[in-house]
Amino acid sequence: MIVHNYDSLWKIKKKLYSIEKIKLPIGIEYAQILYYFTGVILVSLISRILCVGTFNFGIQYVLLPMAFAWAMTHVKLDGKNPYRFIITCVLFFLHSHKLNRYQAVKKPEEYSYNCKIWKVGDRAG
Repeated sequence: MIVHNYDSLWKIKKKLYSIEKIKLPIGIEYAQILYYFTGVILVSLISRILCVGTFNFGIQYVLLPMAFAWAMTHVKLDGKNPYRFIITCVLFFLHSHKLNRYQAVKKPEEYSYNCKIWKVGDRAG
């Protein structure tokens, strides 16, 4: 087999199929494991900040983090991974939005509007 381009090889995701001698029913990507533990931390922080108390063990440590891990690895927002989409949104809201052709625009001191209003039947002339 001749491989002319290595891009397809870099896109192969590494998976974990067993832990010690225990075989898992499906392969789990390493990114999903990372997102799972990130989800556990986020759920426990949110439950403490909102003073919700403790959720059911299955919901707090299994269901919500697994849903977070699945969403972060399978859902595409605007063609991007969710973490890149969130970073882009945060950068957009932190940006000043006062640019014209990538040059800073000075804020005028006063605004003045000049306009003419014609009545129906009047002609400009």
